[in-house]
Amino acid sequence: MQKEKFHIIIVFYIILAVFITTCLLSYNEYNYTEFGNIVLVTVDDETDNYSNKDLIIITKNNKIMDNDKVFYYEEVNGKYKVRFGLVNGMGDSYITVNDKNVDKDMIIGNDKKTKQLTGLGSILNFFESKWGYLCIIILPIFIAFIYEIYAIIKVLKKEK
Repeated sequence: MQKEKFHIIIVFYIILAVFITTCLLSYNEYNYTEFGNIVLVTVDDETDNYSNKDLIIITKNNKIMDNDKVFYYEEVNGKYKVRFGLVNGMGDSYITVNDKNVDKDMIIGNDKKTKQLTGLGSILNFFESKWGYLCIIILPIFIAFIYEIYAIIKVLKKEK
């Protein structure tokens, strides 16, 4: 029974490690995880609709209309942040959101095709951080590697 529990933990750990690594390798040019037309965003500002540290799964959508609530990228101090706002107007190459002109390429999508996972944003942020990845993925694998080397040396000494 103990061996089965250990195998379940190992399988869970491998799935977690593959997921986190895939998220890190799937960063887009704005440093957000993007799988095809799905973008994972952690809320870092309280809004009317979303709480701080919620994880929002946004499906990209190019069909934006007036009075839609949209997610868009905004550059703040050299880094990109995802903002949420109301569309006030539309032009050929820009969309006016909260009385600011935003390039159409910076629009992620509207809020009609989103999923909100309460509290999971802070967990994903920790896993994707340098220290989180080091503690959760690299360190346990390194310890397992050292243990395997120790076990091989122990077996080789027994054979002599």
